[in-house]
Amino acid sequence: MSESGSDSFSKVALSTADLALFFTLSADVLCILDSNGYCLQINPAFEGLLGYSSTAMRDRTLLSLAHPDDRAATQTAIDQLLADSAEPGNSVSAHFINRSIGADDRWHRLRWTISSVRLSATTKRLYCAARQADGNQAGNPSAGLSAIDNSLEVQRFNKPLEAQVAMQTQQLTLAQKRYLELLETERQTHSQAEKSKAEARLYADAVQNMRVGLYIWQLKDLNDVNSLALIATNPAASEFIGMSMKDKLGKTLLEIFPVLIETDIPQIYANVIRSGEPYDLGEVPYVVDHRDHPADAHSEQRFFAVKAFPLANQCVGVAFENITASKQAALDLQRHTDDLLTVNRLLTDAMSMLEQRNQELDQFAYVTSHDLKAPLRAIANLATWIEEDLGNSLPPENVEQFDLLKNRVHRMEGLINGLLEYSRIGRIPQSYELVDVKALLDDILDSLSPPSAFTIEIAPDMPILRSQKLLLAQVFSNLISNAIKHHHRADGWVRISVCEQGEFYEFCIADDGPGIDPDYHQKIFAIFQTLQSRDDLESTGIGLSIVQKVIRAEGGDITLSSQVGEGSQFRFTWPKSPPDHDAVSIVE
Repeated sequence: MSESGSDSFSKVALSTADLALFFTLSADVLCILDSNGYCLQINPAFEGLLGYSSTAMRDRTLLSLAHPDDRAATQTAIDQLLADSAEPGNSVSAHFINRSIGADDRWHRLRWTISSVRLSATTKRLYCAARQADGNQAGNPSAGLSAIDNSLEVQRFNKPLEAQVAMQTQQLTLAQKRYLELLETERQTHSQAEKSKAEARLYADAVQNMRVGLYIWQLKDLNDVNSLALIATNPAASEFIGMSMKDKLGKTLLEIFPVLIETDIPQIYANVIRSGEPYDLGEVPYVVDHRDHPADAHSEQRFFAVKAFPLANQCVGVAFENITASKQAALDLQRHTDDLLTVNRLLTDAMSMLEQRNQELDQFAYVTSHDLKAPLRAIANLATWIEEDLGNSLPPENVEQFDLLKNRVHRMEGLINGLLEYSRIGRIPQSYELVDVKALLDDILDSLSPPSAFTIEIAPDMPILRSQKLLLAQVFSNLISNAIKHHHRADGWVRISVCEQGEFYEFCIADDGPGIDPDYHQKIFAIFQTLQSRDDLESTGIGLSIVQKVIRAEGGDITLSSQVGEGSQFRFTWPKSPPDHDAVSIVE
């Protein structure tokens, strides 16, 4: 305890009941341990912060709540305190930073102050205070004995000698017993008084070292709130308000804090003294003026959680904790919440606009395809009618030109259909269902009808997974049909295999075709890109673009491994299950 702090608290006599009340109302974590480290008593702040009740702590040591990395240092400090040879009534203290666990399994960083008091030759107590880091007078035994002696004196003249002797012996025995009882009472009272003094010193020491500000005001005149005068304080109070209180003792509340004249705080303090009931003032703002410090000449607003509680001798205790950091954090959180709400509102607006644009795009695509396909069909029909009308009189070169015309029309129609399909990927919701990949591949091969001499092998370990069946079928169908269509021999082969990669399956479609030059590996996935002339091999150049877009929409990827003359291997990854079961429809 600092010398100034001791002087401050010596100016008011606080009873054990007053200190016990402070123990209950303090926002600091307080507890009392026996010499084995077991908790004898905890205050509400202990339970509120760490989540352990008095019942839960009855058979536990404070050390059991410490962080594993801090237990050795904590035990060393406690052992040193217990081993100290302080005389009864004196105390020794230790200060250190520790971490203690709360009931919600979150660690709290605490600044601990633990003091040891020897209450008697055999009894010690540990008084612990922490905060989160950023008696009866004995009678005179001789008086009782004197009264007994007087009664013996009175009875001595009214009894026969034997009776007097017997009576005197009996009375002396009773007097001796009474004397010993009085001596024991005096010893116990003295011991209790010494214990109370030690506890009072410990409470005062805890008040001086705790990270909670404390003022004690005395109402000199019960009818005059302006007579509230400061009679005690602690170092934390001076630190919190940025003003030294050493020369403020004895001054009135309004002399020290003139701004309070416009508030109801003086009246609240006076009412606490008059009613004897504590009062929670809640959050109180205070402007700290740093003009007395040239290196830091500015004003700063701080926030304090303030509680007032009654004390003896027309006094009121005011405990306050600096909550500026938590208040600022709450304000920052509110700002972030407001920002998130704004972003969420913008996203909602954007999604609404995107949905509207998608609807417009679908409408445009439908109208465009209809308007484009209609004249294309007319051109195809017109060419067919001309061929039929001219019959055999049509020169061979014109027959070839009509065939080329019809092929171009069919290609144009294929391009339109491909564009529509490409634009719908990822926008048209599909249902997820159990898909047997082996059965799916059998259906695809049956629809493709490969040449009879062509060999297609399917590995026997194909999985069953939850997927969008139509999209997976589209990917396999495009890749397999490309391998058949672009093969340079009618007796080629295609092998389909699979392996697991974490949350994905990796499928491989390999062939022994002509291969693809590495320079064109990226080009083939671009829309409308082909490696052969469309007159040599009819193709829209959009199939692999659709495959890549479908796979990426499902969270997978596709790669190509190929060299000219060495065949090709298309590998793509596909999720084992839907990305979010709660957001899709599962069809069994």
